[in-house]
Amino acid sequence: MIYDRLCNLDRYQGIVPSLVRLDGILFSYAQDMDSFESSEKYCTLFIADEEGASIASGWREQRLSNDVIAAVRPEKGSFVLMLPGERWIFRGKARVRRYFLE
Repeated sequence: MIYDRLCNLDRYQGIVPSLVRLDGILFSYAQDMDSFESSEKYCTLFIADEEGASIASGWREQRLSNDVIAAVRPEKGSFVLMLPGERWIFRGKARVRRYFLE
């Protein structure tokens, strides 16, 4: 899990080249969740338009575990980037955009 200010997003293009073209990528607003999710193929990018949400990561090695190993409450104008295979859960009602990136 990477957490940083949105103005620094371009610094992570070496990890996720598709960060350069977010304008053309469809997104959805993250919804309150009851269990962890992950993608083996895609990175998941959250961009906070409002404060008041929490994003947590779980154990990559223990797929059935519901333990939280790190959590952030992203500020407006920040982002959270989850790499392929990382498990995450979103909690809150704040407007946070969610992108899936190759």
